[in-house]
Formats: sequence, C-alpha cells, structure tokens
Amino acid sequence: MKKRVFSLVLFLAILLTSCGSDGGQTNDTTLSDTTIASVEESSPFVKDELPANLDLNNETIRFCVQSNCIEEYFIAEATGDIVDDAIYNANLNVENRLNVNIEYIPYTYTSWNDRSLYMTAVENSILADDDSFDVLISTGFISGFMVRGYLMNLADKPYLDFDKPWWSSDMAEQMTINGVLPFITGDISIGKTKGIMCMFFNKNIHSDYKMDDLYTLVDEGKWTVDKMGELAAMAYSDLNGNSKADEDDRLGLVFEGYNCYLGFLDSCRLTVIETAGDEFSFVFGNERNTNIIQKLVEILSSSDGISSHGEDDSAKYLAEDALFKNGNVLFTGGWINCAASYRNLDFEYGILPYPKFDESQENYGSTVLNIYSSYALPVTNKRVDSTCAVLEALSSEFYRSVTPAYFETTLKVKYSQDNEMSRMFDMLRDTASFNIALTYANALDYIADNIKNALGSKDPNWASRMASRKTTVETLIGNISDAYAEMANK
Repeated sequence: MKKRVFSLVLFLAILLTSCGSDGGQTNDTTLSDTTIASVEESSPFVKDELPANLDLNNETIRFCVQSNCIEEYFIAEATGDIVDDAIYNANLNVENRLNVNIEYIPYTYTSWNDRSLYMTAVENSILADDDSFDVLISTGFISGFMVRGYLMNLADKPYLDFDKPWWSSDMAEQMTINGVLPFITGDISIGKTKGIMCMFFNKNIHSDYKMDDLYTLVDEGKWTVDKMGELAAMAYSDLNGNSKADEDDRLGLVFEGYNCYLGFLDSCRLTVIETAGDEFSFVFGNERNTNIIQKLVEILSSSDGISSHGEDDSAKYLAEDALFKNGNVLFTGGWINCAASYRNLDFEYGILPYPKFDESQENYGSTVLNIYSSYALPVTNKRVDSTCAVLEALSSEFYRSVTPAYFETTLKVKYSQDNEMSRMFDMLRDTASFNIALTYANALDYIADNIKNALGSKDPNWASRMASRKTTVETLIGNISDAYAEMANK
C-alpha cells in the first residue's frame, strides 16, 4: 500500500521563490495505450478507458490547492465518516492503480482578504518556472490565471475524455471555444454539488398559514418570484410589538449574506454574456435583464418581512449563524451545503429550487455558486501525459465513490427529512448550471456582484449601473478572447 503524501508549502517561502528553471526540459513518463482498464466489473457506473497496464513508475504528481478547500480532495487518514473515507480511498486507489504518488500542496487562502496574496503566490511560482506543481486547482480565481497566460489547453491533451460523466458537460460546452478548453470541473470537485443554490423553508410556519403546497407549486411550474413574495408577505408578523421589522419577528424571507442573491441568476435566466463562435457580447444591461432586476427589487421591497441578514458572506458560508435556525423565518436562500448545518433544527424544514421568473419560463435553473474548484494545467507542467492520466483516473474514481457517498447517502438519506426533500435534491442537480459570470468571475472583475449589491440594497436602476460598467467589462472580455487565441496558437 502506498504511503500517502501531504506537503505544506509555507506562503512566505513561495513569495520569495527565486526565478530559475531547468531549461524547460520535459520528463514525461512513456505511457502505453494498448489495453482498456478493467474497473470494478460489477459496478453500475461507467468505466474510464485508461490503459489497464498503465504504470507511472512511482512518479509524483503535485496538485496546487487553496488551503481552505483541501479537504475536498485530501483526507490524511480514514475517519469513519462516509465522505471522508470515500475521498481517502479514492486517492489511495488511484495511487495503487497507477503506481503514482499524489501530493496536495496548499497555498494559503483562508478568506476573501487573502485573494491577492494567494494569486501572487501562485503567479510567482509559475513565472519562476520552479516546477512546484503539475495541476492548478482553484475556485473563481482560475479565470484570472487564464487571462494572464498561465494555463494550457486541456482539449488536446491525452487521456482526458470530457464526454465521460465525471466531467461537467455543461462547463465543457460553455468553456470550449475554437478547440480550446482552459479549465474544467466535475466529480473531482465535490464543491460543484455543495454549491448548487437552493431555498429552504420552515414547514411549521408553512403549515400554520395553510399555504399552497410548495412541492406541488414546483411540480406544476407555479413556483415563481411573485409567489415567493406573496407567501413571504403572508408570513410576516410583528412578534415583539415594536411596530418595526427586526430579527425578533416572524419573517417571510431572509437572505443570509449577499451571495444568496446570486441564486436568481439562473432561476430567472439572467444573461450576462452571449457567445457566438469565439465572439463574446456583454448583454447584462439589456431591456430584459433590466426588467427582471426591477421586478425582483419590487418584490424584495414589498414586505417588511423580507430582509438581508448581514452582508459578510464569509461569516455565513455554512450558515452557522443563520437566522433561519431560530424557527421564525419562512424562506431563506442558500446552497446545498447549508443543509449540513440545518440537520439538527428544532423544526421540520424543506428544500426548493430558487423560483422561476414567471410561469411562462419553461424550466427551473439552479446556479452553481463558485465555491467549486476547477482544474487546469499550468504552462510549467513537465509531466503532461502522467498528469492527465492521474486527473482522468481521479475524476473517474470520485464519480464512482465520492459523489454517491455525498449525494446519494449524505444528502438524500442523512440530510433529507422525507422523500419529497430527497426528490428536490435530484431536481436541483438536474437543473444546475455554471453561469458564465461566475465561471469567469475573476477575469470579469466579479461583474455578478452587481446583482448582489443591487438586490441587497434594493436598487432598481440596473440599466444605469450596467452602463457605467460596460466599457470596463468589454475590455475584460477582450482579454478573455485574447487568452483563448493565444492558447489556440500554441
């Protein structure tokens, strides 16, 4: 059995890394393509097509990760927790299968305030060509590394099969332009499931007011922003009798930090950028989007019982301090991972998708908050073939073991209070999508934050807000286009 490897890279040491390289010589392991891997013959899951006799000769493949996300990929030893053990065993299985060492190198990132230091550390390592890591794993910062020219094209690399179910087909389709795919996510990032945005509701309050059955509304396509506002207003009650809405009252709808407003991006089909071939168009300020924002602001302003609970999203990341927990909130916004902290509530709760804009909208849409990790190859990678083999094997392994442990067992059994809630988890996953404004978050200077700020401050002047950003965003879009063109020509 292989020894597990875990390296801690000191942030200061990375910043002080001196420039230098080995002259760019490559050291790829020669890999055989002769036979197809045989993986768990009894498994109901799709198998990968890596060669059965693939042997990486005890090579080490190193993953650069944000320190706050490392437990998404690496568990030092089995803990008895079903998800932890699945992650631990997935890495171990790939190490044994390919005769390879997998090393995770955490670069310091503990909060939003670390973002510049984190990006500088990674950038310095790449510019120094110091061969510190073979894979770059990052959240919304990944597009910033792309526009700086630090990533390889994944689409033409060996072993990576993006038609397989363990890679996100939605992201692969969205991100591939002229044969270039700069980064990707999939089952190898459990964050892509944890970050699916959703709403939670208090079943006791819902029952007390004899409201329409919410799951029936969803099934009939009648769960809309108007209906959400109507029910939220119905639930409000001035419990402390001070004639003003506050946290001691019964509230209809509470958003735990401004990030929760991002759920309306895909639920209402707000379009940020349109693509045609290799052309990008910034359309966030068009008439349709303006009307949607104005309508949402109107609804969010319609009742004293609709409010935001703080603007510090980092403090509400897992809803530890969520006002919803006090039992006096009907609806709250959030994402799937919040269910972990709602598990031991003193009341019954349910889960819903974010509402559609109106009944004419055909389908629900569930934004994936960019707490998920994307994977990329830095231009300094000198072990491309070996790295891609490990990436394919890991993602395939996570698909067969980690995703079922988290989604089917933890969410749909452990966290679900009834079959309807379990069914909603399925709906959320089926309607999840990667919004381009969040996928390119860093490269677009976090343009989606304008939705958070507009809805949080109840500002309906969307057209003027977007007009003031248009020139800047179009320049940033040009940088993205240039990065794709540069990668296509390499």
